[in-house]
Amino acid sequence: MSRIIESRIKELKFIDETLNNKENGPFFQLFIKVIEKEYKNSDRYFYINYNYNFIKSSENPISINFDSYIRAHPFKNDLELAEGCVIPKNESTSEIINILFMNDDEITKINSQTSIQKYRIQLMASLSMH
Repeated sequence: MSRIIESRIKELKFIDETLNNKENGPFFQLFIKVIEKEYKNSDRYFYINYNYNFIKSSENPISINFDSYIRAHPFKNDLELAEGCVIPKNESTSEIINILFMNDDEITKINSQTSIQKYRIQLMASLSMH
């Protein structure tokens, strides 16, 4: 038996960063849902689920460029990670989730080496490795 400690949802937008007109191109709308559960033995786990909507280009909503579709997917390099994961709660996983849920301005303050989108992808991939 378990009980839910906390549930959070974050909406993110993932674009094809190779396009010249990135803001009007196709993108994935990603909803990250994190549920923290505690079990009778006091162990806590994060249940992380990713749900996607692919949004066609606002410039040409009828066409879908398959290459842009693939390049915009946050897990294009490892689709096995695309559904989510269940990981134990610890100091490291808690901090990664907190950073993942930060707004763009907050992430910019702690990361200047890569785009915010790439940084979030790295965070999500690292959670799947725990």
